[in-house]
Amino acid sequence: MHTGPWIFMRKPEETSEREDKNLPPVTLIHDHETAKALGYRGGFVGGLHLLSIATGAINATFGHTWYEGGTLGVRNRTPVFESELRVQWEEELPKEGESRRLNFQLVNREGEQSNPGWAALPKPGEKPALPWERNPEKHESVGTDVLPEMKVGTSRTPFEARVSLKDAVARLDVLNDRTWWFRYASPWGEPILTPFEVCYMLYQGVPQSPSNPLRSPRLRTSMDAGTDLVMYKPMFIDRTYIMKARLVDKWQTEKSIFWVTEFSYEDNKGEQTALMRAYTAHIIRNLAAVNP
Repeated sequence: MHTGPWIFMRKPEETSEREDKNLPPVTLIHDHETAKALGYRGGFVGGLHLLSIATGAINATFGHTWYEGGTLGVRNRTPVFESELRVQWEEELPKEGESRRLNFQLVNREGEQSNPGWAALPKPGEKPALPWERNPEKHESVGTDVLPEMKVGTSRTPFEARVSLKDAVARLDVLNDRTWWFRYASPWGEPILTPFEVCYMLYQGVPQSPSNPLRSPRLRTSMDAGTDLVMYKPMFIDRTYIMKARLVDKWQTEKSIFWVTEFSYEDNKGEQTALMRAYTAHIIRNLAAVNP
C-alpha cells in the first residue's frame, strides 16, 4: 500500500461570504447551517476537490502516459468534513483491455476511509473503455418521479471553458502540489490540467446558462456522488475548450434522487479531448422545502 502526504481540506466559504455570486446552487450543501438542518454535523468538503488528492497516486503510478488515454472513477459514498486527508493506493490486476490499474481511497487521521476509486491505462494501441459501459450500474427507481422537469436525454447549449494559470496555481498551492506539469511545462510542452481541473470546468457553464435545462431550480442542496473520466489527450492551461452536456440517467430511492450528467470536451480543432460523467444526489424530503 502506498500513501500520499497529509493535506488539510477545507470546505468552500459560506454562500453569504463568497465574492463570486455566479456559483451553482449545489454549493449550498457546503454551508454549515444548511448541512446541519439536513442532519449533518457541518458543511461538506467538495467532492471534486477531494478528487484532487488522488492526482498524486495517478502520477506516481502511471506517469504522463495516463493523460493520453487514461480512465478513472470515484464514488463519494459518505460526506467528508474539514480535516487532514491523504490518498492510499495499490496496483491491482488490470481488467480486460487495460494494461495497468490501481485502486485508491482517502483516509483521515482517525483511519476513516472515504471516496473509493480507481484509475487505469488502456492496452497500447487500444481505445480506453468507457467506465459506465465496462461496469454498468443498474438502478430501479421507486415511487413517482419527484423531478419530472428533468428529462433524460435533454441537452444544453454548448459553452466555453478555460482554466487560467493563476487559478490553477492557487488551487495547487492549497494542495502543496509543486508538480511542474501543472505549473511550468509538461512532456507536451505547455502546462496541463489536472484531472480535478478538467472535471471542475463543468461549473464554468453556470453563469453562461442561468436557466440550465439539465438542473431543476428546486435542487438547492445537491451532493456530488461521484465522477467517471476518460482522458483522450492532455488538456492545457490557458486554452479554451467547448463543453457539451446532456442528462443521461436518473433514478430514485425512497430517500434520495440521483442523476447523471455527461460532459464532452472538444478543442479548437473540434477533436474530443475528454469525456466525463458527473453523478449527483439530492435528499427527496428537502425538495419541497425549497422554492423554485
